[in-house]
Amino acid sequence: MRLFTCIPHPDQIGHRADKILLNFCLKILKWEISFDEIKILFTEKRVYLNENLCTVPGKKIIRSCQLHFFWESESEFTLQKKHIIYEDDQLIVFNKPTGLPTQATFNPVENHLFNSARAFLTKRGSSKMAYVGLHHRLDRDTSGLVLMTKKKSANKGVSELFKEHRIQKDYVALVATAKKLPERWKVDNHLKKKKTSDRTLFMHSTKSGGQRAITDFSLIEQSSEYALVGASPKTGRTHQIRVHLSEAGSPIFGDRMYADKKIFRATPRLMLHARSLSFKHPSTGEVTEIATPLPKDFLTPKLNL
Repeated sequence: MRLFTCIPHPDQIGHRADKILLNFCLKILKWEISFDEIKILFTEKRVYLNENLCTVPGKKIIRSCQLHFFWESESEFTLQKKHIIYEDDQLIVFNKPTGLPTQATFNPVENHLFNSARAFLTKRGSSKMAYVGLHHRLDRDTSGLVLMTKKKSANKGVSELFKEHRIQKDYVALVATAKKLPERWKVDNHLKKKKTSDRTLFMHSTKSGGQRAITDFSLIEQSSEYALVGASPKTGRTHQIRVHLSEAGSPIFGDRMYADKKIFRATPRLMLHARSLSFKHPSTGEVTEIATPLPKDFLTPKLNL
């Protein structure tokens, strides 16, 4: 079940909701869809006007309104109960699969975790559109834990956890290395953004400018072909773990940006997983530790070297 959001153009104010959605699907999403199929969305209770269920196709749209609708697709990722690792009345933590963006991309048709979470919670609940707050993200190809809020009242406390670095995030990476790694080591440098000719965002270390990036590393296991490494970032820079490992001569398998072609093509995915989160709950003050098992491909890696 996918959730799509249509923000009506100012010229569409006063128009019918069903006609606005038809225009959105035809011109924005580029779907081949009929007016009758749009009306079915309303009768099947899959359309929301702002936060409220909308069952009237001819509902006239006023200013500051958004139309949300659910669409069934068997071929796409659907968030399920098994993806929820932790939940209480304020917070929810999902185990994001690799290849799924955390939030919206430039492609309006592409699925992402934020909308999937909102769709899942809405369909599970009442006739109100569920609230979801996003406070951090994982790269598209990184799998693992993503924490979201279920109530606006929880946003301040969670936002402070991330802003003040009071939430411990631990990752596991499968890396290629020709040297024996130490039991523990630390990288403390500055990273700077650079855009390539194809407008891809690329990060690299710099001696002047940039933003400070700190990561603690630990060796979990090492063989002749790979090493399994734990990573605990103390700052939240883009691609931080990937850059620190690559520039240290231990690029992550499957990393299309920071590893050479041989290492990139050795695995079908980026071998980086957000394994655990630890923090004091913003409401209760209790230490909350959340962890997810390593994906099977980390435990018995098959490398195409």
